[in-house]
Amino acid sequence: MKRKSAEYINSILLKHSSDLKDVISMAKKDSNKEEFDVFLQSTSHLIAINFDILDKIYDEYPDLKPSELD
Repeated sequence: MKRKSAEYINSILLKHSSDLKDVISMAKKDSNKEEFDVFLQSTSHLIAINFDILDKIYDEYPDLKPSELD
């Protein structure tokens, strides 16, 4: 993958994962336990997919990995 593409994808997926974490917090406040458990499982799966992709990018461009992910 070209570096410019890797930088763009990295930025988008990190933002998406952060947004999903914010959504989880909101859902926790506004859902009952059963609803939240289903929501959390699905949302966590999306975050995991993002990081599967990001790990491949970081293998090729380790300098793109934010230090807070170490």
